[in-house]
Parts: sequence; structure tokens; C-alpha cells
Amino acid sequence: MASSNATWKILLGHHPIYSNGQEGGYEEVAEALIPLMDKHGVPAYFNGHDHSQQHIMKDGRHYVTQGAGSLTHTGFQNRDPASFESDSPGFSALVFENGELTVLYFDDQGEGLYNFTVPRPESFQNAGTAPNPKRMWLRTTT
Repeated sequence: MASSNATWKILLGHHPIYSNGQEGGYEEVAEALIPLMDKHGVPAYFNGHDHSQQHIMKDGRHYVTQGAGSLTHTGFQNRDPASFESDSPGFSALVFENGELTVLYFDDQGEGLYNFTVPRPESFQNAGTAPNPKRMWLRTTT
């Protein structure tokens, strides 16, 4: 990550660092990755594993769970304050546009459920923006 000149540095993994889902977060993942994300200014961590959709903000970082592509687990534990939780099937879209990352959550019929925006980290604010937005769709399966 140190040698990367990417406009955005986000981290994607399988196991959650923080989660209110059935499995919960993984301390060993947190111990390995949080110092790395702190060092390189990573504003968001995306994961699957828990069969739900979640958005948890902790210490200024976004933790995004999208594991609701097919089988979902019902209910949540109150481990970490969440801005959004859904135990219904669904998917997410990411839009990189105008120096921001917008994360959109949908149900399995494509109806919008929730969204939030992450500004580009300050260290990359003057890097310019692409003229056309980049969109990525996340759909997970078990």
C-alpha cells in the first residue's frame, strides 16, 4: 500500500473487523489490519462472511458488511453501534464520483434501503477526479 499512488485505498476482506451479525467481528483481523489502515489512510473496510448488510462507523472509519446475496441470518447482537443493519437478502453498489465514494444498499428487488458517502481522504484531495463515475456492484453468494 505504501508504494501505491491510487486515488482511493480501500480494503476488502472476507471476515469482518466489527459486526453485529451472527458471527461477530474477528479480533485477529482487527489486530492485523487496523494498524495498516491507520498507516495508509484507508477510510473503509468491506467484508462479507456475516450473512447480512451492515454499516458500522468506528474511530472515523467505515466498516461495510455485504454478505446478504443469498442465505441470510436473522437478528443482530448489540456489539457496536450501527448506522444500518438489514437481515434481508440484498446487494450493494459503490459509486466513485467527484472525490467521494457513495455506498448504496439495496434489497433483493433492487429497492434502495440506505446509503452513505465517504469523502476522499485529505491526502488524495488534490489528485483530480475521473470525468466519468466508476460504479461497482457487489453481490455475494454462499
